[in-house]
Amino acid sequence: MMSQKKYMPLSALDNDQLWLFATILFHGQTSREWLTAKSPWGKTKTDLIARSLSDKGILATSTEESLSKGRNPLFYTANPCLGYFLGFTSNIPYDRLVLTDFNGDVVSRGEYPGSLPLSNPLTSLRRNIRRFAQEQQVSLDNIWAIGGHVPGILEDQTGVVKKVLRQPQREELDFKHALEEAFSIPVWMESSRILTCLKEYRFSLLESQKTFVNVHISLDVGLALFINGKSYRGADGFAGEFGHLSVPESQKPCYCGNIGCLVTHLSSWGVCADVQAHLENGTISQIDPRALQGPDYDEGIEHIIDLALQNDKLSINAVEEVGIKLGRALANVITLFNPELLIIHCRFTRAGELFTAPVRQMIRKYSVTQALQKLQIEFVPIVPYTVPQGGAILAMRRLIKQIAAERNIFF
Repeated sequence: MMSQKKYMPLSALDNDQLWLFATILFHGQTSREWLTAKSPWGKTKTDLIARSLSDKGILATSTEESLSKGRNPLFYTANPCLGYFLGFTSNIPYDRLVLTDFNGDVVSRGEYPGSLPLSNPLTSLRRNIRRFAQEQQVSLDNIWAIGGHVPGILEDQTGVVKKVLRQPQREELDFKHALEEAFSIPVWMESSRILTCLKEYRFSLLESQKTFVNVHISLDVGLALFINGKSYRGADGFAGEFGHLSVPESQKPCYCGNIGCLVTHLSSWGVCADVQAHLENGTISQIDPRALQGPDYDEGIEHIIDLALQNDKLSINAVEEVGIKLGRALANVITLFNPELLIIHCRFTRAGELFTAPVRQMIRKYSVTQALQKLQIEFVPIVPYTVPQGGAILAMRRLIKQIAAERNIFF
């Protein structure tokens, strides 16, 4: 795949040019001063290489007005016209697709009927990608790589989804190789917990040396652990299956085959099922049972949050119970890994203190005190296209690293 014509602009670069381009790409908009300090060559050679990349149309340059006297500072970014990266999330109610440029900025996005409920989800997703490209008037030849997410248990090294969310009859789905064969474009699969980090923090935390944890709660529940700025994958790539920790005394069956997994209590479909059970047992509430029946359980969660903010007792209890279970489970993570930063991506963030207060309370109650001294907690709301945009950014990073690795250049 790497021999295709569209990759020629990068294949034609020498090693120094490729290193400089990749450094700018991974860092984001880069000042001339920062790049000089980062490079091993000094100012003169760094300027020369950057100028050559600009002349080739690989880099774009811009200036910002300086508050002090003298020259306005010079900044570099990748030329957005080099091509596109496609990101997707294939889910039960929908497939969402995003096109980004080389800087990770969204060019276009679209939503189509979900592929997972169908008998042949791979065929459906291929059809949706072709339709999306046609509607956006973008040739597949101009898409450099694809990155995506399917909710379930993902084998990191192969890109195979071993267990598909809420579809236990499906043992495996190999989206990666099916899409590569269909489009002759390299494809990488990743978990939502990693992709949200790539979208939200691609140019800051990922280049830092921090130890931090990112939790993503939606239709699925997962956790990404970054140690000194590098994601920890585990021996077989399954590290971070936070949603499949066991909840004491829970007997709820999980799609993974086990009983009492955290995902059955914290995921949008799990919470909707719990609330539905309360309604069936006669609990009085303003909640509309039809909103809890899917297939878009995230809409059910938004309905519950809306009513919680209007003081509906059952809705408030549901939000607080999620906070309690989540906070108690995270206390174990904090005690084990002592992170500097905990990021929680979750729709329940919109409920404010109804959700965040019990999370913080359980963390304080069950964590080792010493592990909390430097800990910062950020609650981040989920927006619809975060995961597919992260998928496109993943594709960009993996592709450039692959090209560089072929020349023994590593990042």
